[in-house]
Amino acid sequence: GWKLPICPWWAGWALLAVAHAYQYPVNDFIPSKMCLSSNQRSNVTNRTLKYSDGTVHPVRIPYQDWTSAQVIGNIAFILVREVMGYSSVLFNTTTLSSGQAVNYVAGCADPDDVNCTVVDLLRPKIHFTLEVWEDGRRRVAVMNEDVRPDLFSVLSYTLYDQWYIWQSIVDDGLRSNPHISLDYYRSYNAHSFHPQGHFDSWRTLLSRLPDSIVARCSSLGGGDRTGDRDILRYIEVTNDTHVECEMDRVWISPACRGPDNATTCVPLVLPYNFDVAMQLAFFLDMP
Repeated sequence: GWKLPICPWWAGWALLAVAHAYQYPVNDFIPSKMCLSSNQRSNVTNRTLKYSDGTVHPVRIPYQDWTSAQVIGNIAFILVREVMGYSSVLFNTTTLSSGQAVNYVAGCADPDDVNCTVVDLLRPKIHFTLEVWEDGRRRVAVMNEDVRPDLFSVLSYTLYDQWYIWQSIVDDGLRSNPHISLDYYRSYNAHSFHPQGHFDSWRTLLSRLPDSIVARCSSLGGGDRTGDRDILRYIEVTNDTHVECEMDRVWISPACRGPDNATTCVPLVLPYNFDVAMQLAFFLDMP
C-alpha cells in the first residue's frame, strides 16, 4: 500500500518496539516530528492509558494496509497525540483485511482465528478500529460473545465503488466508427456492443504484470476477506458453475467464453470485490 503523508515530514517512519510490561510485536510506528504548530497542540502531553494491573500504555491506533485507512490512521494519530496529548503509536497491521483489525482490538493472539482461541483481553494490539468493511462485520457476527467488541459499527457513509479506465481510451471510443461511450457501463453489453477492440487482450495484459502481484484464483475461494470470490454465492444466484480460471489467474465471464476469448474479452484488473465483479459481468452481459 502507499504510505500517503498528512504532513510532509511523514514520508519517513521510525520503527519502535514499545517497552512496557507486555512486549508488543515490532509493528509500531511513531513519526519523528510533530505535525501541528505549537499553538495548535495540547499543553498536556504524555497522557497514557492505565490498565487494571497498574501498567501504563500508549493509545494504539490501527494503520491498515490500504491508502484510505492509512490516511484516517494518520489523522487519528495527530488528533490523539497532538490535540488530546496522549502518548500514541500507529500499529501497522500489514493486512488488507479489516476482519483482522477486529481480532486485534478484541485481544486475539491470532488475527485469522475467528474463534479467538487464544485471547488476552487486557493486551489488545490496538484500542479501536477506524475503517471496517464487510469482512470485519462478518468477523464480529461469528465471534464469541465473551470476546466480541462491545461497541462496533461499520462505515457510516455511502460508498460508491467504481472501475476506472484511461481518458485516452474513452476518447478513442468516441472517435471510433461507430462511436462507443466506454465510460458508460451499458456500452459493455456484449449483445449490443463490441468494446474489446479498444483494449489489450487479457493475455497481453497478464504478460505485462509481475507474476508475484497476480493473485491465484485457487487462493480466493473462502474466508471472510474482501479478496474472497464467494463462488458458492455466485453459483447460487446465477446457476453458472463455470468458476474455474484460466492459468489460475483469470476468470472468463459468460459473455466472452469460447476458443477466441483472448480477443473477445475486456481485461479488468481488481484488488478486491471479485465476487461483485463476477456477478455484474454475468447479469450485465459484460465480456
